[in-house]
Amino acid sequence: MTGVSAFRGYRVGKEDFLLSLGSLKSRFRIVGPVRTGRNGSQTAFKELSEGDELFMQYRETAISPGKYLFFKPKQEILTFEVAAHESDGKNTLKEISFSEVGPSGEKFMLVGVHPCDLNAILYLDRTYCTDPYYAAVRENTIIIALNCTDVSDFCFCSSVGTGPHLKAETGYDALLTDLGEDYLVEIKSERAEQVFNFPKVEAVADDFEVKTKAENALL
Repeated sequence: MTGVSAFRGYRVGKEDFLLSLGSLKSRFRIVGPVRTGRNGSQTAFKELSEGDELFMQYRETAISPGKYLFFKPKQEILTFEVAAHESDGKNTLKEISFSEVGPSGEKFMLVGVHPCDLNAILYLDRTYCTDPYYAAVRENTIIIALNCTDVSDFCFCSSVGTGPHLKAETGYDALLTDLGEDYLVEIKSERAEQVFNFPKVEAVADDFEVKTKAENALL
């Protein structure tokens, strides 16, 4: 899977990052957190369409990104065709044929995945990595994780070591930490380094110190 323990860190303006995402829509189907429900009271992961805006300040979502994209409740694997003819005014079954629907080669970018959900995806990997449909989508998806800036009363990630900041070193392509007007972007894969074309400045020690203080404040 994606991700390496070594990384390159950049400080990137939030607007520049979002503009860069917009420029990638011709190459990727971009999935991320957006406001849903009455008056935007809920957040859900969905594929971005015209007019959708990422809502990166969310706490929790109705459906986890792993279930939305990788472990879907429905997966088309076969199509059936029924050929029938009429005999004595009645429809009589003639032939049933089927064809296999192979794994999709579409490319996705999954943006804004919280540490708890990223850890859940890593557990899915252990179970379904040999499934060709799961593996195809997983391998063709760039995952951009997002450290939490806030936790709800129902969160228990710190109790099980899955947040609020991400500790896993592999299984994703980049990690964002909110620094106010900027993101600290930690690149974890070569393909993430190649696709992002945003104005970026090498992160310095102070940026990582701010990240550490933000995490400690949530514990």
